[in-house]
Amino acid sequence: MVAADVVITNRTASSYEAQGVIIHGYYRDVVGAVMLSDAGGTFGVGFAGPVPAGEQRKVHVGFAIPRPDAGNVTIAVDPSDGQHKAVQFHGSAIGN
Repeated sequence: MVAADVVITNRTASSYEAQGVIIHGYYRDVVGAVMLSDAGGTFGVGFAGPVPAGEQRKVHVGFAIPRPDAGNVTIAVDPSDGQHKAVQFHGSAIGN
């Protein structure tokens, strides 16, 4: 399992509707990883509501990624709002 924290910082004067943000995990550059969640709420599947003006929200996500592939992981975050571009974070999850 690979865990990641995704943080949205709202530096505007109005609320940002974050529930539409899509988070994906990949390994070997193209293989989609299954997003994990748990009943205890340790791992979520995305943002539940808006980010108020001037504030931050964080979601802790986990992906099922085989250990041999943990050296080639991509986390993609797509706001899906028509205003902001998607971003990707690529690297090794081994030892972290």
